[in-house]
Amino acid sequence: MVNWQDSTTIELQHQALVRFAHAVIGLYIWEWITTLHFDWSLFTGQTRWKWPMGVYLTCRYAALFCGICELVFFNLTVEFNCILGYMVLELSSILITLRAIAIWQRNKYVMAIMILLLLVNAAFLIHEWDPSDLSCATLDSSRSRPNVIITLCCDAALLTVMLIGIFLQRQPGGLWKILYYQVN
Repeated sequence: MVNWQDSTTIELQHQALVRFAHAVIGLYIWEWITTLHFDWSLFTGQTRWKWPMGVYLTCRYAALFCGICELVFFNLTVEFNCILGYMVLELSSILITLRAIAIWQRNKYVMAIMILLLLVNAAFLIHEWDPSDLSCATLDSSRSRPNVIITLCCDAALLTVMLIGIFLQRQPGGLWKILYYQVN
């Protein structure tokens, strides 16, 4: 049986986390760079600006900032506040919601469900955030378990509603054609 309190085990797990985080953040930065042409087309006016693009860009740049900060934070010896991480979580849920609302063509019942799910998710994120902690470290995993479960369930429900809307459209060309023409 593994002794999870052993300092050697803790150090090995920390090193595994650091390596995994570097790999995932590296993939995100690669994806971010390869899709930078879309951001540039928005900034230069080649692509028509719509208000959801502001949420998209905020989420995109905040996620990049969080990834870079995560890499820096692995080397810090002082505690830090991670409110930006919570903001990025909520912004990503908002992006799913905006996509689903567009797919369902602003159906008021779907919008009500989506907004309710967003508010539940935001409420649990705010409930877990403790500004006195000044840290992103989860010291009591039983306290954060409801937040993780609610975020997972809300995002899964948002994605399910979005995918049902796409399935019900039954347009020729499939999912990718629908998503492509929503942007252009």
